[in-house]
Amino acid sequence: MVKQVLYAERFSVFTDTASLVNLGFSIQEGQCLSLGIPNKEERRLFLYALFGVVPMMDGILRFKGQAIEEELPSARLSYGMSLILPKSEGEEIFPDERVFSHSVMGYKRSFWGDSGIDYPWIGNKKSMQQFRRRNRIFTKKGQKPSLIIYYEPKKECDSLEKTFRESMLSFKKDGGAVLIIDKEVYTSSGMDHAGLICGGRMLGIVENNEEDLKKLWSMGGAKDDA
Repeated sequence: MVKQVLYAERFSVFTDTASLVNLGFSIQEGQCLSLGIPNKEERRLFLYALFGVVPMMDGILRFKGQAIEEELPSARLSYGMSLILPKSEGEEIFPDERVFSHSVMGYKRSFWGDSGIDYPWIGNKKSMQQFRRRNRIFTKKGQKPSLIIYYEPKKECDSLEKTFRESMLSFKKDGGAVLIIDKEVYTSSGMDHAGLICGGRMLGIVENNEEDLKKLWSMGGAKDDA
């Protein structure tokens, strides 16, 4: 029986610069959901709320059937989430990444292949080295992740993209789930569903086919990234 890995209902969070209201979505085992969020403040707020950096104001967030209540990044990693962040140039993704890193002390900020986890994200050693030069990985040491959250994927070279897709398919086949968060919908053969969040609301979630993606994106995806 296929089980839900991440489930959100009436998911709402607010700051002085952005708000997300009544979001609803779910990701099951063996699935990949790509969420396009064109506005940068909304995109980052969504990430902060998922990892407890900003408290959720209303709604339900469940991980593998269990309600998530602890507002700490380390608690989210303990549930079985893992996070990939791109190495940004001159701009931190979290308000203070030293604080974020400190809050996950005891958790390996490294690559899964180095931490005894059986699901290396990228297959061969050369690709792993390339991937690590472009990304930072937060994961609990020794724990097999159930959900990998990939924030703003860097557009890799063709060979690395191929390896990435193959690794994602392998991870999903073993029951893992993937959530990709970007300003656009990440198009890949391994993606099952895509959603669009614009103006703080979920405009829709569709299956991965060209016609439905075009219709979804026409609802608000052309807006500039703020």
